[in-house]
Amino acid sequence: MLDDVSIETKGVSTPLKTTINQKETKQVDGKLLKEHTLLFDTQTKPESLLIKGMHYMKEYNKVIEIPVD
Repeated sequence: MLDDVSIETKGVSTPLKTTINQKETKQVDGKLLKEHTLLFDTQTKPESLLIKGMHYMKEYNKVIEIPVD
């Protein structure tokens, strides 16, 4: 679960409007990948994605790098 999600362009922050389309895909190694589509109320291409917090059912103690194109 993500907390306080927004995108930023030229110093203007746009909060997350909603999420749609949870898709689950089983990987070759048996792991389950969950994909969500994040919707923001803007037509401007984002420069960065801001996520102030993440919650998991289990503690992992790992850093996750998420590229934004």
